[in-house]
Amino acid sequence: MKLSVRTSASLALLLLLGLIFLQSFTVTEAWGDYNISANGSSISVTIKTVYTQNVTGSSNPVYSTSLSGSNVSDAQSALSSALSSLTPGLSASSLEIVSSSSLNTTITTVKFNVNGATSIDRGVLKINMAWKSFKVTSNITSSGISLNSVGRYIAQSPAWGNPSSSLIAWSYSEDGRAITASQSLAAASSFLLLDFSQLSAPLDTWHHTLSVDNGLSFNLSMNLNHNITAKETIHDPTAPFSGLFTAGFSHKVQIVIPGSPTVLGDELIINSGSLLTETMIALSIVFPIVGVVAFFTERRLTSPSRARASRKKNRGK
Repeated sequence: MKLSVRTSASLALLLLLGLIFLQSFTVTEAWGDYNISANGSSISVTIKTVYTQNVTGSSNPVYSTSLSGSNVSDAQSALSSALSSLTPGLSASSLEIVSSSSLNTTITTVKFNVNGATSIDRGVLKINMAWKSFKVTSNITSSGISLNSVGRYIAQSPAWGNPSSSLIAWSYSEDGRAITASQSLAAASSFLLLDFSQLSAPLDTWHHTLSVDNGLSFNLSMNLNHNITAKETIHDPTAPFSGLFTAGFSHKVQIVIPGSPTVLGDELIINSGSLLTETMIALSIVFPIVGVVAFFTERRLTSPSRARASRKKNRGK
């Protein structure tokens, strides 16, 4: 019995030393850009994600890689499936992926075009944004390295799945929601970088305000978090310890639209007039740890003939 107690104590000590080592890694701010540009029926997307974690050491790979052209066909198919699962008929094209990783920071930039998300109905431009919360569940690899399923690396950490005892207390959470020890291991294993499901709420349910600063603008905002966390507390009067181990990113989303467009569900409705083919619309969403700002700009062009007609009408009055 004494041998069993000593063995358990030794294992607990080794686990503690390993976790203290992981805790020594500095986790910098997680930030990124989510940019969408639409021009007529063409939509281009650029997403830069900076993912940080302090739950793994040597199990997280160090690399720099890219995918494009013929090497990205499988990833493009997976992305198209993710988009069409939210909005049937959508597809992705011209996909490019650039990714690099250190021990605790992974930077991934994804560029692609979205096909089939815009429509024109009687001079009105409609943009379907329901696909904004897409989630690619398939793994994307390059030279055997997982670029999307980073959960396969963080799941190797000793921080997950530990039951509490009289000496050590463990608590776990996913996106701010408490989960059990067994659920924490499953959540870590399934963690994905291309997971924007936190943006699933329709745009017309987001907090909205009108602003007159620098012209009339319509603002949409929402707070979002995507992370998994383990907290360890050592109840020892002589050597107390508390460690927080986390992987993921947090962000606040804000969309600013000049003027006062109509937002219906996830659809943006803009009356662009007769020169719709010359109308340029740009939407930019930025995801820092403390805030995300999106800018939606619209340029309406007035034809010279309409301007002359307006002047003649005014002179007639």
